[in-house]
Amino acid sequence: MDRYRQIVELSGECIKEISLDGVVCDVNENGLKLLRAESATLVVGRPWAQMWPEDGRSAVEDAVAAARQGQRSEFEATCPDFLGEPRDWRVRVCPLLQDGQVSSILAVSADVTARNRAIQAAAYLQVALQREKEEASQREAGLVRDLESTASRLLATNMAYQQLEVMHHEATEGRRYATAAQQAAELIAEQAQKGEAVGQLLAGVVHDLNNFLQSAVSAVDLVMDSDELSERNTRYLRIAEAALSQGTDMSRRLIGFARRHPYQPEPVDLSRMVSDMLPLLSQAVGPKADLVIDTCESACCALVDRNTIERALLNLVINARDACQPNDCITITTGTVTVTPDASSALRAAGEYLTLTVTDTGSGMSDEVLSRLFDVYFTTKPVGEGSGLGLPQVHSAVRQAGGFITVTSTLGQGARFELALPKVAED
Repeated sequence: MDRYRQIVELSGECIKEISLDGVVCDVNENGLKLLRAESATLVVGRPWAQMWPEDGRSAVEDAVAAARQGQRSEFEATCPDFLGEPRDWRVRVCPLLQDGQVSSILAVSADVTARNRAIQAAAYLQVALQREKEEASQREAGLVRDLESTASRLLATNMAYQQLEVMHHEATEGRRYATAAQQAAELIAEQAQKGEAVGQLLAGVVHDLNNFLQSAVSAVDLVMDSDELSERNTRYLRIAEAALSQGTDMSRRLIGFARRHPYQPEPVDLSRMVSDMLPLLSQAVGPKADLVIDTCESACCALVDRNTIERALLNLVINARDACQPNDCITITTGTVTVTPDASSALRAAGEYLTLTVTDTGSGMSDEVLSRLFDVYFTTKPVGEGSGLGLPQVHSAVRQAGGFITVTSTLGQGARFELALPKVAED
C-alpha cells in the first residue's frame, strides 16, 4: 500500500478519494498545492460537491452517482482555488473496487486553465485578424469615395472658396487635403486601439496627413500675406486657418496614440490635458452621448507618462460611449483625494493624489463583470469588437504611475472610474 501511496504523491494532478456518500476521505500533497490549500483539513471531511460553485455541482453529483454504479465519467468545469482565483479543471471519476464491490470513488483533477486561455486567445486573435483584414479593405474603398464626394460637395456649395480657387489655386488644393485629413482622422480615432501592428500603419497615415495639413496652413498664410483679399475673404481664411490648426493638433495626438513610446514620466496638469484632448474625445463619443467636462484648477501636477495616461483616458471614454444610449451623459472630472495612513494599504500608499474620473449614465455592470474587469482578454463585447485589453492597459498605466483605481457601478445605473495619481509639485 505504501508503494501505491508513493505513486499517488508523485502525480502532478489533484487526486482525491471520495466516500460513497460524496465526502472527501483523502487528497495527495500535489493536489493541495494545485488547490492552494494550506492544509488537508480544508479539504478532507468536506462534501466534494459543496466545494464547487452552484453551476458545477450537478456535474459533480452525476459523476459520483455514476461511480456508485460502477461507471467511469469525465467532465470539465470551473472552480476557484482556496485563494479565490477561478481555475478550469478536467476531472476523471471512477469507482474503486474491493471484493468486486464499489467501496469508494477516485477523482483525478487536472488544472487546464492555461490551456483554455491559450485556446481562447488564439481563437480571438484569428477572428480579430480576419475582421481587421476585411475592415482595412472596406476603409480603403470608403475613404476614396468620401474624398471624391466631399470635394464635389464643397466645390458646389462654398462660394467663398470658389472665389479663392480662381485667385489662389494652391490655397484651395491645401484645403482639400485638410478636409481629407479630418475624415481620415475620424476613422483613425475609432480604430486607435486595434493593436500595435495596426497602430504603426495608422501612425504612418496620420504622419502623411499631418504633412498635408501643414502644407494647407502654409498656403493659407501665403494668401493672407498677399494683401489681395477682401475683408470678407480674409475672415473666411482665418476660420479655415483655425480649423487646420485644430486638425494638426489632432493628427499629432493620434500619432502619439498609435506609436509605442518609452515610459517617460513628467509633471502633467490633468485639467489642461483634458482640455487639449477635448476635440479627440468629442470625436470619439460622437452622437452616442453628451460629453461634459468639469475640471478644477487644483489638478496639477501628476508625475505620469503623458502618452500612457492620455491613452487610458481615451480607453475609458470609448468604453463609456459603448455602454451609453442617446441622451446618456459622459462626464470627465478632475480633483484631489487624500489617503491617510489609517486608510492606506499595499495597493494605495498614504499621500496626496490627483483624480481623473470618467462617469457615465449607461448600462452599468454586474458584480460578476466588476470582479473580472481588469482580466486580460476579458470582454463583454461581441467577438471581434472588443479585445479585452483596454481596461488592463488603464490598470497598468495607473499602477505604473504609483496610483490606484476605484470603480463603482450598478447594473442599469451607469459606471464611475476614478484614477488616482500621486501629486507632485509643479516645479
